[in-house]
Amino acid sequence: MHLYCRKVLIKEQCQEIIPSYLRFVKGIVDCEDLPLNISRETYQDSVLMSKLRNVVTRRILKFIDDERKRDKMEYARWYKEFSQFIKEGILTDQENQEQLLRLMIYHTSMEDENTTVSLDEYVKSMKEGQKKIYYLDGVTRNLIWQNPYMAPFKDSDVPVLVLGQNMDEMIFQ
Repeated sequence: MHLYCRKVLIKEQCQEIIPSYLRFVKGIVDCEDLPLNISRETYQDSVLMSKLRNVVTRRILKFIDDERKRDKMEYARWYKEFSQFIKEGILTDQENQEQLLRLMIYHTSMEDENTTVSLDEYVKSMKEGQKKIYYLDGVTRNLIWQNPYMAPFKDSDVPVLVLGQNMDEMIFQ
């Protein structure tokens, strides 16, 4: 991210504007409120920089969420490549954790391999009386179906989330 003030470059590669888990984002922030003669010490201690970081982070996460809602298939392709960053954010950024959780998508035992659901969609589709989210961790879909813990769910209509990475299990904890 490049930081500008009234179209004047303040700093290239300003890593203080966004959290480290959003390091894949590239762009320009032009802030009218920064003084042009800002020194490095001043801008590092600035309350304005902290506010700017919060605003930029929330806008990026809102944009990603809007894209998820707009085109599920395209988002699934994007998510496959960038999910580790979102998961890192869930584990490190308590302030935006709820917004990041909305971005998570998973395969379920009830759907085919190309279909994914968000946690919100899973909760909405829970059966009457179901109070828990069921999930299994495994490398491949076949290994998960062969898992003995999956046996009670094979003949039922209760969906089980399929976790594909070790980090997913930490998120659910």
